[in-house]
Amino acid sequence: PISLMDPHKPQRDDEKARIEADGGIVVWYGAWRVNGILSVARAIGDKKLKPWVIGRPDVAEFDLDGTEDFLVVACDGLWDVMDHEKVIDFVYKFREDKIGGNPKGVAQALATHCIKTL
Repeated sequence: PISLMDPHKPQRDDEKARIEADGGIVVWYGAWRVNGILSVARAIGDKKLKPWVIGRPDVAEFDLDGTEDFLVVACDGLWDVMDHEKVIDFVYKFREDKIGGNPKGVAQALATHCIKTL
């Protein structure tokens, strides 16, 4: 598996340094939070937390060669509940259980699993 991203969490060293350099704080309040409120360091629309929570994404390019079994595109909510290996195992198991390896419904199954896990 290839990880294409690293969630923008306030406890990441680079995100924490950026937030603190701009006068914000990162505190533990059930989860690491920017100014005790938001548990992500990058988001769109959280104006009251600007300049600490920014909307600028990290951008990277990866070449796909067609041998990939699947690509998971998900929000931080999935990664808060499941790590990369658990997601990969879940998708493979889901495909094994479906006739012909049909992935239809895997996104809903992942979301349902995460909600039940909370």
